[in-house]
Amino acid sequence: MINWFKKYKIILISFAITSIVVFILTTIQISIITQPDVLMDLNTYMETNEISSSLKKYVFVVILNIVVFAIWAIMFLIIMWRVFFPTNKAMKEALQIDSFQFLYDMPRNLKKELKRDE
Repeated sequence: MINWFKKYKIILISFAITSIVVFILTTIQISIITQPDVLMDLNTYMETNEISSSLKKYVFVVILNIVVFAIWAIMFLIIMWRVFFPTNKAMKEALQIDSFQFLYDMPRNLKKELKRDE
């Protein structure tokens, strides 16, 4: 287990930093949306379709949060993949990739057998 942590130290540290950034951005996003002037700007946008600077700032934070969260989700999937399948051999056995290779080669093998029987 310790060797696993040493092997994937970089991605685990990156995951921790990304988690903190997502938390901070979400906190900023919540604090911005609860301000009365942003709520008034949202109301103005609904009525007149005019985008104010504070609303632009909020949209920028939302988009940045979505991008960082997507990076976080990809890193989470990579970590989970490495937890479930620590080696390529374990992945091949669990997903039965050899049987898929057999199914892929089956038409070619059948053609060989049919030609040989003729």
